[in-house]
Amino acid sequence: MRSAALLPLALHPCLALRGSSRELGGRLQIVVGLTHNPDDEAQPSMEPFFRFEGERGFFDARLTLNPDDPLGFSFDDGRIQGHHLGGGGRL
Repeated sequence: MRSAALLPLALHPCLALRGSSRELGGRLQIVVGLTHNPDDEAQPSMEPFFRFEGERGFFDARLTLNPDDPLGFSFDDGRIQGHHLGGGGRL
């Protein structure tokens, strides 16, 4: 069986509340196949996030949730969710 390559397009609209050093928000990601994919035409995901920036560094945390098949709902048994932690410093 021969499979065709899928050319994806990812859209990431975001809404956030921003303070002087903190950001709290959410992102809705939608990945759409620009070439034919018979299994799923679009795969959405939701991503709440928190980010803190200080003078010497930053920290961020995100949770990626899939709301529908084939990868979701994220909290059902055997389904996928992503936990992301990041940080860095300035010299």
